[in-house]
Amino acid sequence: MANTYDLIQSYTLTSNTASGITFSAIPSTYTHLVINFSGRDTRSGSYADDLRIQINGNSGSYSNARLYGAAGGTGGDGGTGVNNTYFGFVAADTATASVFGNGTMIFPNYTSSTTKNGIQNSGANSFGATNDYQNGQGALVSPVTASITSIAISGYNAPSGTLSSGSTLFLYGLKST
Repeated sequence: MANTYDLIQSYTLTSNTASGITFSAIPSTYTHLVINFSGRDTRSGSYADDLRIQINGNSGSYSNARLYGAAGGTGGDGGTGVNNTYFGFVAADTATASVFGNGTMIFPNYTSSTTKNGIQNSGANSFGATNDYQNGQGALVSPVTASITSIAISGYNAPSGTLSSGSTLFLYGLKST
């Protein structure tokens, strides 16, 4: 049987927004959720910046683990707590003009009554081959156990990391048929 993707909601920012975007009233009729994004933010002094995420408005204690690579090397980080809601890379203001970071977030079994997990992969080629940032997040674990009904995404350091005009975000439902 085929898997089908249905577009649930989309945003194309026509101006910079410090508050980010919120996918709301997400129906419970799918098996998984997928977010595709192409983004940039206004944070200066950095070539790539993190996105922040909140599920169902919960700002509680998230946990995550990620690996990343940049022209200067590789690394990893993560942790648990209210400041560990970062999930994905976008290009920052210092990156070459008109460069956007791109990525995908996946929320499997989003209607289950267990802790919500997410998987993400993104990258931002900020200055050609010299500053290519890649981010693979193995897990984001949310304190939410109810079905996901809303997902808010903003620049990590809002308001200094404000999502830029031209950023696009698409929420899809993936249904196993």
